[in-house]
Amino acid sequence: MGYYNLRGKAQVPRLLLEYLGVEYEDKLFTIHEWQRYIAENAQDFTFGVLPFLREGRFVVTDSVPICTYIINRFGPGELLGRNLRDRAII
Repeated sequence: MGYYNLRGKAQVPRLLLEYLGVEYEDKLFTIHEWQRYIAENAQDFTFGVLPFLREGRFVVTDSVPICTYIINRFGPGELLGRNLRDRAII
């Protein structure tokens, strides 16, 4: 998980990872460190958006897609809703 050195948009995905008991590394950037990192790893990012979750060469960016990925990858599917109506609300 990568984000600036604050809670912000990465906090919900972090809490979800903690809730599910998934081990992860929290990579905290200053603005200059982020600019350097994205320049060195541009081939892995569709957009230079934070937060990001990296699993090997696979990268997911932005909070909602990250949470969706985490739930589909590690959690019980019910976290996304038990039926179509619940999923629409969530």
